[in-house]
Amino acid sequence: MREYAAINRRPEEAMAMDPDLDPNLQHWQDRLDNFQWVVGSLVGLLDSVPT
Repeated sequence: MREYAAINRRPEEAMAMDPDLDPNLQHWQDRLDNFQWVVGSLVGLLDSVPT
């Protein structure tokens, strides 16, 4: 699941661990990032549909 999260990111952004977050919070932050990517992709697809 984590492998597609870095598709549209700069290399330094991809899966960078935040030292201030514990691993469990980092996990949920990664999931939220993935969710935002999916929602943004779907919005982009819907926005590109001609009316």
